[in-house]
Amino acid sequence: MGVAAVLKWTAWPAIPVIVAVLAVRGGRRAAFRCAAAATGLAALTITPAVLVDINAFYQNVVLYPLGLGPTASSAQSPLLGHLIVLLIPHGKAVTTALIALSAVGMGASLLVRPPRSTVAAADRLALGLLLAIALSPATRIGYAIYPIVLIAWPRFTARLSADRPATPHSASEPPHHQRTVASRLCTATNATAGPSPQCRRARPAAAGGRPDLR
Repeated sequence: MGVAAVLKWTAWPAIPVIVAVLAVRGGRRAAFRCAAAATGLAALTITPAVLVDINAFYQNVVLYPLGLGPTASSAQSPLLGHLIVLLIPHGKAVTTALIALSAVGMGASLLVRPPRSTVAAADRLALGLLLAIALSPATRIGYAIYPIVLIAWPRFTARLSADRPATPHSASEPPHHQRTVASRLCTATNATAGPSPQCRRARPAAAGGRPDLR
């Protein structure tokens, strides 16, 4: 995740979502390790560029994707953010405020109701990216592929896992639940009428690997 965040801004929203899932399913320690590794690697990689020319970094990494820099993107799509800039006074400030409010709202949702499954996490991330893409004044319509894949792919893989047949038991070994039922029946039989030949054969091997022949 740290490497992905260095390469593309669209990977940054995935970090808090994954951290929220890990906090619920793996505990705070796992969530902290993930957050520290991802943000630490990203910060370590970005720091040299910041130290070389902080103004150029700010212009290219922050202002340009938001459509606030002196150079306009040639790939602007007529989405909501772009229309707000064209039609509303101080439209760039409005879109920036809307993006900030969306980020705060998504962060609050992760704290109040964190996702507990892969599908729920992907849906939450897709919603966050969709808001960012729609509200950004200089975004590409092609970025919509990210939310589409996030919504479709986890469900597809979950369906594949659900359709996968269970591991078959060997013919000589009954399933675990059948062995448990047989053991309980043998216990009840021993208490009333003594051990039967079937129960003697059903007894598991002793700790030394030898069968119990008593």
